[in-house]
Amino acid sequence: MKKLLVHEQRVYIGTLQGLFYLDMKDNRVRSISTAGLQSGRSMIYDLLLMPEGNILVSTSWGVFSLDPETLQLKQKYLHITAPYGSGTNALFHDSRHRLWVSTDKHGVLLIDEHNKRGSSAEFVGKLRLG
Repeated sequence: MKKLLVHEQRVYIGTLQGLFYLDMKDNRVRSISTAGLQSGRSMIYDLLLMPEGNILVSTSWGVFSLDPETLQLKQKYLHITAPYGSGTNALFHDSRHRLWVSTDKHGVLLIDEHNKRGSSAEFVGKLRLG
């Protein structure tokens, strides 16, 4: 298990085998899958509840947006993340409504959808520890 997120009557569970949720009404665990993000083939690294109510899912195949009402997943920011490889790790939404996305091998991307130029990405660079 990599990540848990509790939202309303569900506990979303990100694992190395895919995305699942526990329905607290009936205590059953169910799989969430879609084309491009099949359970058992996709590693889930992070889950982030956005102010709009959707849940961003960071995966070995990029960033997806989950609608908690319909449980539909849609790939997000592919045009931004693709040049840096498909894998994404941690997600962070800051107070200026920007999304920070760490990639597998190419550092951190900053995505700002609310700027005056429209949707854009800024490559921040590789982070070095130690």
